[in-house]
Amino acid sequence: MSNPLLPLIDEFLTDQVNSGKAKSTVAQYRTTLRRFTGFYSGPVEGINPAVLRRFMAKVKQGTNNRARCFSNLKVFLNWCYRFEYIPSNPILKLENPKWQEYPPRPIPEEHLKLIACEINNAQQPYHLLFTLLLETGMRIKETLSIRIQDIDLASAEEKIIIRGKGDHVRAVPLVEGMRSLQLLKQHPGQETGGQTFLFPGDSHDEEPLSYHEAKAFWHSIRSKTGTHYQIHQLRHSCATHLLNNGVSLEAIQKLLGHKKLSTTCRYALLDHSVLRREIAGHLQRKKGDI
Repeated sequence: MSNPLLPLIDEFLTDQVNSGKAKSTVAQYRTTLRRFTGFYSGPVEGINPAVLRRFMAKVKQGTNNRARCFSNLKVFLNWCYRFEYIPSNPILKLENPKWQEYPPRPIPEEHLKLIACEINNAQQPYHLLFTLLLETGMRIKETLSIRIQDIDLASAEEKIIIRGKGDHVRAVPLVEGMRSLQLLKQHPGQETGGQTFLFPGDSHDEEPLSYHEAKAFWHSIRSKTGTHYQIHQLRHSCATHLLNNGVSLEAIQKLLGHKKLSTTCRYALLDHSVLRREIAGHLQRKKGDI
């Protein structure tokens, strides 16, 4: 017997795509809801706090796995309530699992130099891709999703429009002296009509380069440099480097697309001198307001 939730889930996912949600976000919803239908096969109006509690108890602990799963179910059930498939959202009666906070993991300077050297020697598209990651702190999935139309190379206005985590849009500035800006100006995609993505996939121009392909290149860098870091640590390293070289927390927050300043503090490695500078700057601004 077919699960009565499946047509509803298909309708929900279609709405998310039509509303412009990022592919990665829709994929997360699909994964969570597929897992839920493997646990519960009744009608949507039969979903109650007890069902949800039992399902969440079966979700494995991991890197914020439970919090992400809970959040995805909450979005789906909010959608069901909005379209009057259910009289209320039963998940609101449960406590949200807490997201775990992890300390920053910037790559040590001596290893980062080795990695940067390999990036500089790489062929396209990996030279530009990983230079952007290193210089802007963008997430890998954000960078792979850049469209040609998102790039503005007008003089003194150079920037990339990014749709980031939670579908928040931000502008990442590119300034003279950045190697990525120079590479972008030389990129053939800027002059090639019909190309959708800055980093198109090998098999289809209408799809971006896959994370699997980017990760395979990263593994080759790790092998050549004898290191074992994750791609995401380039983001940590970028934030830490900028902060330790005088860029304000507020500017780094906007660059990385963090909603809360406290998140930026967690990503950036605050040493004693940086902390003193930030406090002194805060007091100076406060003095000027009096």
